[in-house]
Order: sequence, then structure tokens, then C-alpha cells
Amino acid sequence: GGSVAPSAAAGVARPSVVDWLTRGLRRLSESVVGLVRAFIFGANRAGGGAAARLGGVALRQSLTAAYGSELQLPNFFEGTFPEALQAARLDLKLAVIYLHSSSAQHSQSVCRNVLGNEFVRSILNENFVVWGGDVAQQQTQGVARMVHAR
Repeated sequence: GGSVAPSAAAGVARPSVVDWLTRGLRRLSESVVGLVRAFIFGANRAGGGAAARLGGVALRQSLTAAYGSELQLPNFFEGTFPEALQAARLDLKLAVIYLHSSSAQHSQSVCRNVLGNEFVRSILNENFVVWGGDVAQQQTQGVARMVHAR
């Protein structure tokens, strides 16, 4: 009798964990498929414009203004998200996307301790095309939707 209750409890808990994992894997696969599709065919869904072309410069200026001019950041791609994907494809590199939100709880910590870390910065600069954007910008919002960011 006593051994039935734990297995029944485990049986009840398992579907919620399985459902959670299934939903997470589905979201991840949709994001990966979307990025691969954009990488291969181009990402025309995320538009450009003059402000977007200044993406890397504008983001760098915004982050150093907010967190200090001594902040050393990775080399953000200078151009639109679709252009970054095209450059990654031509250079045979993966693209890294940094979506910044000044209102996010850990933004300052991520900028200073992760992006500002010399080792992380060198790995990113040498091996990836790094595109970054502020989620307050329309293009970045489109990219965030494409990769199912929250």
C-alpha cells in the first residue's frame, strides 16, 4: 500500500515536468529553426533604416553612457540584423545576439561582468559576429520576437 502512493505522486508530477520540458524544447526548436532559416535565406522580417545601420555604434554609445566610459565591450556588428546574419554566413561564423533592456534587473551586471569581461570579449570578437540592439528600438523588438525572447 505505501509503495503505491509515492509512485502515484511521481506519476502526477511527471506530466507537468514533461509538459514544461516539451514546451521549452518546442520554443527552443522554433527559435533555432527561425535563426537557421534567417541565416540561410536572409532575415527580411527584421527591417533596417538609418538608425539600425548605426546599431553597433549607437548601442556602444548608449551602454558606455549608462555604465561608464571605461566599459570595454565586444565589437558589435555595424549594421542591421539581416546584414549581421549575412556577414556571419559569409565568414562561416555563428551570430551572437545581445538584446539590451535598460529596465531589466541585471542589465548593468551583464554589461560589466559578462560583455565587459576580457576573456568573453575576446572569444566573441574572434569567433562570432556579435549583433546587439536595445529593445526600445523597433528593429530590436522584431529580432526579439523572431528568437522568442522574453
